[in-house]
Amino acid sequence: ILAEGTATFGSSLTNNNTFVAVDSTINGDLINNGTLELVGNNTFGGSVSLSSTSSLGIDIGGTQPGEFDLLAADDFLTLEGTLNVSLDGGFAPQLGDSFGILRGDAGFAGSFDTLNLPALSSGLAWQLNPGAITLSLDVVSSTASPGDFDNDGDVDGRDFLLWQRNPGVGSLADWQANYGTGALTAASVAVPEPTGLTLGFLAFVQLSWLSRPHKPR
Repeated sequence: ILAEGTATFGSSLTNNNTFVAVDSTINGDLINNGTLELVGNNTFGGSVSLSSTSSLGIDIGGTQPGEFDLLAADDFLTLEGTLNVSLDGGFAPQLGDSFGILRGDAGFAGSFDTLNLPALSSGLAWQLNPGAITLSLDVVSSTASPGDFDNDGDVDGRDFLLWQRNPGVGSLADWQANYGTGALTAASVAVPEPTGLTLGFLAFVQLSWLSRPHKPR
């Protein structure tokens, strides 16, 4: 089956063979038991179920929307089977790159049984990062410290926020023990101690007083 543009296959479509979707809007639900190959941005008007026998093919050629394939479901998205990811045009992902490849507007459940992901530069690794409605494929450090739950090379406030949303990512004790390891990101803001604030204020007052013109006595 090849779909391009807008297509309707009744209220639902069950694919047992190969389905290629090219920048398409497809009305109805999809149950995929075979091969689903995406090209560009593809939206399904209902729910999408990827069964244990299915495979999903996605290409990544850059970090901007439209440079990587997307499967979006207006309803619920169920994940099983195999995810096959390929890189296009010699694109080389870098640390911190994130690709929102799957979206279920009503949420999603499950996980892929098999991941076939392309090789990355030394020190980098892939991580599937589930959000509320979006599943992103992120490039993280392969040498993360304990407590670095997002694997971005440091233990900071972002890791704590990730742990708050999902305590299953790791141990809070690891985060506490290694907080500050690596280069802190903007999510971690140092708060001055009261003594530092007081000294800074006094210094400001003193400089302000010295810089004011004074009448000779």
